[in-house]
Amino acid sequence: QQIQCYGEQTLVPLQVTVSGGVRGYSYQWYESSNPSIILYTTDRTETLSAGTYVVVVTDTNGNQATVSYEVTQPEELNISFTKTDVLCFAGNNGAIDVNVTGGTGSYTIFWNTGQTTEDISNLIAGDYTITVRDENFCEAIRTITITQPTAALSIINEQIEDATGFGLTNGNITVSVTGGTLPYSYQWVDTTNTVVGTSSNSLENIGAGDYYLTITDANGCSLGPVNYTVDEPLPLEVALSERSIGCFGEEGGFLATVTGGVPPYTYQWTDANNNVISNTEDSGAIVAGTYNIEVIDNNGNQTTLTDVLLAQPDLLEIIAINITDVSCYNGSDGSIEVVATGGTGNYIYTWSNSGSTTNRIEGLVADTYAVTITDENGCFVTNTAIIVEEPTRYDVIAASLVRPSGETSNDGSIAVEIIGGVAPYQYTWTAATGAIIQQEINQFVTNNTVTSLSEGTYSLTVTDATGCVLTETYSLADPGELLVTIQQVQAVSCYGASNGIIEVVTIGGAGGNNFEWFNATDGSLVGNEAMLSNVPAGSYYVVVSNAEGVQEQSAIFEVTQPDAIDGEVTIANRPTCFGTNTGVLAIAATGGNGNYEYRYRFNSGTYSDWISFNTGASTTINELSSGFYQIQLRDTNSCFYAPSGSVEVFTIALTQPDPLRIVSAQLNTPTGFGLTNGSIQAVTQGGTAPYLYQWFSGGNELSQTTNVVSNIGAGEYRVIVTDANGCQTEQEYTLGQPDQLIAQVEAVNVISCFGETDGSLRAIQQGGVGPLFTYQWYEASSNTLIGNQQLLENISAGVYYVVITDTNGNRVQSEPFEVVEPAALSVSLDSDYINCGDGADWTIEAMVIGGTAPYQYRWNTGATTNTIAEVPAGNYTVVITDARGCSVSEEVILTIPEPLSLSFSTTIPTCFEGCDGQIDLEIQGGAPPYTYQWSTDSNNQDLVNSCAGEYTVVVTDAKGCQISETITLANPEPIALELGEDITLCAAQSVTLDASIADGIAYSWSSTNGFTSTSAVIEVNESGIYEVTATDNNGCSTTDSIFIDTTADPIEADFIASTQVFVGEQFVVVNISEPQPDRVVWELPAEAILIAEDDNFAEIIINEPGEYEVSLYIESGLCTDVQTKRIVVVEKEFDEDETDQDTDNNTALKVEYSIYPNPTSDGRFSIDVKLHKPLPVSAKIFTMVNNHQVASSRAQGRDQYVFDFNLSGLPSGIYFILLETQGHSQVRKLMIE
Repeated sequence: QQIQCYGEQTLVPLQVTVSGGVRGYSYQWYESSNPSIILYTTDRTETLSAGTYVVVVTDTNGNQATVSYEVTQPEELNISFTKTDVLCFAGNNGAIDVNVTGGTGSYTIFWNTGQTTEDISNLIAGDYTITVRDENFCEAIRTITITQPTAALSIINEQIEDATGFGLTNGNITVSVTGGTLPYSYQWVDTTNTVVGTSSNSLENIGAGDYYLTITDANGCSLGPVNYTVDEPLPLEVALSERSIGCFGEEGGFLATVTGGVPPYTYQWTDANNNVISNTEDSGAIVAGTYNIEVIDNNGNQTTLTDVLLAQPDLLEIIAINITDVSCYNGSDGSIEVVATGGTGNYIYTWSNSGSTTNRIEGLVADTYAVTITDENGCFVTNTAIIVEEPTRYDVIAASLVRPSGETSNDGSIAVEIIGGVAPYQYTWTAATGAIIQQEINQFVTNNTVTSLSEGTYSLTVTDATGCVLTETYSLADPGELLVTIQQVQAVSCYGASNGIIEVVTIGGAGGNNFEWFNATDGSLVGNEAMLSNVPAGSYYVVVSNAEGVQEQSAIFEVTQPDAIDGEVTIANRPTCFGTNTGVLAIAATGGNGNYEYRYRFNSGTYSDWISFNTGASTTINELSSGFYQIQLRDTNSCFYAPSGSVEVFTIALTQPDPLRIVSAQLNTPTGFGLTNGSIQAVTQGGTAPYLYQWFSGGNELSQTTNVVSNIGAGEYRVIVTDANGCQTEQEYTLGQPDQLIAQVEAVNVISCFGETDGSLRAIQQGGVGPLFTYQWYEASSNTLIGNQQLLENISAGVYYVVITDTNGNRVQSEPFEVVEPAALSVSLDSDYINCGDGADWTIEAMVIGGTAPYQYRWNTGATTNTIAEVPAGNYTVVITDARGCSVSEEVILTIPEPLSLSFSTTIPTCFEGCDGQIDLEIQGGAPPYTYQWSTDSNNQDLVNSCAGEYTVVVTDAKGCQISETITLANPEPIALELGEDITLCAAQSVTLDASIADGIAYSWSSTNGFTSTSAVIEVNESGIYEVTATDNNGCSTTDSIFIDTTADPIEADFIASTQVFVGEQFVVVNISEPQPDRVVWELPAEAILIAEDDNFAEIIINEPGEYEVSLYIESGLCTDVQTKRIVVVEKEFDEDETDQDTDNNTALKVEYSIYPNPTSDGRFSIDVKLHKPLPVSAKIFTMVNNHQVASSRAQGRDQYVFDFNLSGLPSGIYFILLETQGHSQVRKLMIE
């Protein structure tokens, strides 16, 4: 007996067997390496460890014999390994490579994870125990620890510094990393996957954009790519609104509007000489020229506009005045045309003593005229000294009137003296009736008198050499008192204007009035016409002198003017929000005519149309955006607001708030999954403080109204910021949270055997906030704290849970985890055999319960499976070892069963072909129940109601053991009965039917015609079916029948055939017998060649001329008949043009037939018939089946015929055509396909 496992002892002791010598032996056992120590002194040892043992046997006589025995042992079962620790926290790339040496034979390996391979991989961190078992069930156990980094690779701090200006590359990203295995490597890439940094945890001097960081530790564990976004301000841009210079020499300006960058902004305006002129967004009032502006934002970004031109219009000036003087004194055909240049747009012309608004005025009297030219910007130029001259005074300077001495006298006269004009003159005096009373032409004198005048009114017309006409009217009646008044024809339109018109109104007097107008303020003479034009506001009077020298002065007349237009434009509302058009300008006006108009333009654009207003003398301009507005004001008389003497333009800079925006936000995520201790703090700029904040989550408004919303959980948030003006901006934020802290428990070591305490569990943490996690283990039934490490060891079966706490104090409890122990390992043996159990047909199955699968089996046969098969009866033992080394054994004894056998008895059928036979079986031995399989497919033990024959039965017992037997069941002799074939009787015929068999037979006849009989022999003459049954003494019977038919009509054999055919011509004879016979026989000439034949026709050829007989023999039952016809076969010996003799002279008749097409595919065909002379012809078509006529046609009176047939309704097959004429017939075959 050798030692199976290293370090153990033998299972049984050594025993020495002695022979010879003298009994009464003594023994001394020692180990060869230490002979001085006697181990045993009997013939056997106890169990031994490895070594060489020597026994010295001494008999009674002192004779000695020595023998040694070496007890060997296998080499020590040893487990060595190399391991690969988990590279990344929570990874599963650990591996253990095991090398097993020593022991005996092959090894069986069990890991506490359930794996059974020598090497295992894809491992997480933890303890792994391997049990190696050799063929002797020797075991070696070793626990190997796979480690991992203490914490997962994670980013614990992130700092992003945005670029300070658009397009700049001074942004930075810095991260702090923990966990994993030092050192770390970093790779930064941009959105094009271009590597932009690899050296450190910082990415510096970068522009705006998305960057992705991948961190790899020393073990190749990686984190990322993690996305970081570096922002930048919008481009710093400045846009200028221009306050245009309306008139040459005036001032304008610019208003700067800045977007982008980072507010607040600083401004510096400089002129072309680099002199600073302003430090605000407004340049102030500046003259035309080029200017520069520099804007710097809060981050020091700057933008500059240089050589910005503030232009001005050209000087508005009058460059030409074209004057046409009055052609005659006191005439009105003068004209003035002015030509202007410079200014802006179209001009408005205002004349001091004319209502014209064009650059040319006509119909002018001699006077001094003033014109004001105004451009679209209200710039104007005035010339007040445009003089229209006239010839020297051409007038009556003295008139002497001598009234008649009486009402009826005509001694009156009028003497006048003129001045001016161009001689010679023509003096024409006319009475009131228009009649010329005196006309003197070519007068070079300047006085003229008309005499012999009575009372009345007389007119003088003086025409000088140039055609100028002077007219005066004189009255030689009592003129009455001269009354003088003044009336206003046209009021002064605008304050300071000189476009008033007044005229004198005289009543009475002697006529020939002269006028002198005076300024009542300073007494200056201002006019000498009845109408005074171009009058400014003031006090005036007129002195009128008539022809009689009477003078009369009017009262002083006040010429008034409107008040000067005064106005104001103020900012009622600035735009409330950046980019809106909610600005309002207010306009107020006084003076003028009380009805006002304004027009405006935006940022030096085009002026609007004039817009009227008069309600309350004020109005507003609404829906204005920020910028420069220029407004002109006038009344409806086109009198402008011009306090300085020139048209005044109101210039208003309408500013707006900076854009309202949320420039940044600080997001503080909740410290744990599902917590609501997060917050968001928004930073707002622009707009108009104070700000109101509205926070929303999931469509619901939150209660907090400041820039900080707190006590919130992860989710989507939206903030709407409203400034003091109601301007709004909004922003959405996503507030994250740590991953949910999840606690799970996994088994590391299961309990190996029932009742052991070698189980262990590991806590698995997912999510939460690292890097530090604490663990508390509890026994679930008592909630007792039993451990505070990630690994819980040396536990028994039970329910446990773990509580994990992360760095932020978030706690989570795992689900209870049940540690189960295997049920107690036990085995039962289930034995059975197949077939008969007397050979190697036994199977033993070990039924194991409890323990831990898989199981190892070791039978005393050497087998290692749970089932051993094909073994004979005998004793069998199995040892079961489960996956965790627990073992149990069991024994079973198998005995051979009694053999299977059968016996039987039979009963044959009573009658021939009877089926009332029986076979009875009896079975012994085997294993009931039995199954039966007869060759009849019966499954019964006994076979009943069986016919004669051989039967095989296979009997199978419950184990599949089979025995078979073939059994013959004999058949009795049959009863012979035969009546023969059916018979047809003709009239007056009878027949004898004999059914005789043997003595002891009983007969029973019956018929469909009512006939009965019990005789063996009968005679019958009536139609019917006759049936006879013969029965023997055993009741066995047999039956036969016969049909007897009778006919009263005799049968008649008949057929159709050609009477004449040609040598070698194929012809047909057709059976047309009635009724259809039972049997048909054609008797043909020996010379005939048979082409085809059946009961309906015969097709033949005869190659020799002559007369031949064809006979048809028919039978119907016992009736018979025969018909014979003669057919003449002739040579073809006549030509077409030979003259035939008629049949009366017994001369051969010439007939030709042709049928086409034949065969016919559709049943349509034609028959051509040619005769030697006109004769009647018939054609008949018959079926082949029953000689039924299906068509016919007949014609006469000609020697040639064509018969057209359409048999398309008939089925395909063979048909016969019978062609007949006087003394001649032919039969032809037709085929319809």
